[in-house]
Amino acid sequence: PRLILDVWHSPVGDIRIGKTDKGVVLTEFVRPAGNDASVASLHREFAIENGGPETADLIQTLEDYFSGKRQSLEWSVDDTLMRSDFQREVLRATAEVPYGTVVTYLSIAETIGQPKAVRAVAQALRHNPVPIQIPCHRVIGSDGNLTGYAGNLVDIKKQILAVEGIPVVETAKGFAIP
Repeated sequence: PRLILDVWHSPVGDIRIGKTDKGVVLTEFVRPAGNDASVASLHREFAIENGGPETADLIQTLEDYFSGKRQSLEWSVDDTLMRSDFQREVLRATAEVPYGTVVTYLSIAETIGQPKAVRAVAQALRHNPVPIQIPCHRVIGSDGNLTGYAGNLVDIKKQILAVEGIPVVETAKGFAIP
């Protein structure tokens, strides 16, 4: 399948956006190191084309979200890069978390009927291929701490929560919801 890729220089850093004929398949925070591996793996699954007019509307939607003009992206999502049915279930439950609110990993596990699967839920969210659209930034630890966003991008999680009006404080353990 064809994948149209672009990079947007967002307020929280560069975001790689990927779109197929089915919908948005990827919104990825571009990391300075290790980036080539991500793009290389996409080359194995897709015929990659550079963005431009076909991704301009997606970028505009993100700009509107980060400037507070919209509360949801309302994109069609292509689930090709989702790793398993379990992950799809976790991401569906996470997609239901309303703008400006937070829930815990435990509450997502309970929502999908697997209350003992908290760590598996966290791993499913760690590999969310479409963050922001599927708001894994709204999922926090049971103690209120921001944990593990996209692996280790907790500072970005804090910034995105601030866009949504959710206050975050720094504690001895790191960032947390007061």
